[in-house]
Amino acid sequence: MHRLFLVPEVVAVIVKSGSLHQGFLHTCLLINHVFFQESARLLWYACGVSNWEEIVPDHATSDIKDLISVKRNDPERAQMYANFVQVLQFGPWLQPMESQWHIELLWLEFPQLKRVKFAVSDDYKILNTEPFMAQFALPNVTDFCIVKASQISDRFLDTLSSKCPKLRYLELGDCPTV
Repeated sequence: MHRLFLVPEVVAVIVKSGSLHQGFLHTCLLINHVFFQESARLLWYACGVSNWEEIVPDHATSDIKDLISVKRNDPERAQMYANFVQVLQFGPWLQPMESQWHIELLWLEFPQLKRVKFAVSDDYKILNTEPFMAQFALPNVTDFCIVKASQISDRFLDTLSSKCPKLRYLELGDCPTV
């Protein structure tokens, strides 16, 4: 293999330019470590965002069910993927049982997380609790969105403001206690 395919900047251009083609990113995962890193970065950039139109990339992204599936089989590999996640969205239209996986996400860290959205229906209010949502109040988070939460307390808002120093956008839609 030509050593040019070991230069991260060159590989990034190749992977990005081909990412619109079905199956391309999967193929890139198998070439070498540099291609794997760049392809995984694109695939895991946004997890569960298929209906969050303003940030859906032009290529396939992973769902939360994918991350949970990996975690159940290989927790270390799941953490490696969680390290790539910058956008995370929870919503009932993605997977009917998605909110029930929340407890499994407690064991993963998301060091690059920047945007979080909890878009829930009435059935999911019980599962999207403040303690669970607070785990995503991280230093790099700039956008935090909660839709239809049953209860948001002042303490939770204080947690967000203290743990998210880069927070620039907070949406609390249809939250009756705010």
